[in-house]
Amino acid sequence: MSARRAPTAVLLHGFLGSPADWEPITGTLAGRLPHVAPALVDHPTLASLETALRRAVPGPAVLIGYSMGARLALHLLVRDPERYRAGVLACGSPGLSAVRERAERRRADARLAARLRGLAGTGALRGFLDDWYAQPIFAAVRSHPCYHAMLARRLQIDPGAWAAALTHLGTGALPSLWEALPGLRQPALVLAGRLDARYATIAARMAERSPAVRARLLPDCGHAVLCEKPAEFATQMATFLDEELRNS
Repeated sequence: MSARRAPTAVLLHGFLGSPADWEPITGTLAGRLPHVAPALVDHPTLASLETALRRAVPGPAVLIGYSMGARLALHLLVRDPERYRAGVLACGSPGLSAVRERAERRRADARLAARLRGLAGTGALRGFLDDWYAQPIFAAVRSHPCYHAMLARRLQIDPGAWAAALTHLGTGALPSLWEALPGLRQPALVLAGRLDARYATIAARMAERSPAVRARLLPDCGHAVLCEKPAEFATQMATFLDEELRNS
């Protein structure tokens, strides 16, 4: 790493997640970089998240995001290339490029937010989570030993707060960044599970569109990479950041 001031790693978790989701990988950052892990429900708009990060991290930073957090990290990379020096983006997307697709997604997210706001009690929340994780994208994690601990954390969420965050931070709410990728200035590592066909394809497409992007797939892994393969994620993250920050 050069003599420049070491950046702070900003860890952005996914939808329904919390900073605790990062605990399996923060040990790898120890001795490398200081880190902060904000709770996205405390910053339900991109502007409020940016403001909070400027207070918490006044100096340079690198962004490490998962799923929704990866998509937000990409927005921050594009918006402030002088501040954010690199990104590690796991199972995220630049968004939806078609106007009709974004409109359909906004309607779907509005229905999801309405359901979240209507949940009353732990039983209703458990029913919601059972439905959410019954989606094919989560097939791999449902049979993983980490699943029950992850589900226990999700049972502690505030559904109303997540409804608000979804309204402003959902895939349909924020603009597509596909057209911005060729001009991306900072190096970015895009990770996906090899069993997560949708996001594995997105990772490859992102690398094709931007010379700044490297795509890597984690073997025997689905969408929930922080739960399913934390050690492999941490290794890929550390190798990338050590190389890029040393050369910056």
